[in-house]
Amino acid sequence: SVLAMEIYDRWGELVHLQTNIDPLDPALGWNGQFREKPMDPGIFVYKFDLALINDQQLTLSGEVHLIR
Repeated sequence: SVLAMEIYDRWGELVHLQTNIDPLDPALGWNGQFREKPMDPGIFVYKFDLALINDQQLTLSGEVHLIR
């Protein structure tokens, strides 16, 4: 499962945080908004904390390009 999903803007501000996400639910995730307003297109940094089926934890991070 996804323990935490964090999205940061280019200045390092946390623009989205979700915890305990079901990875099979397509309705969950970031909708490209911050404080209920659409973000401008750009590159954002993501960080996922995952719980694996073997009881280990894994952290993944990278960049995502928001387009409109």
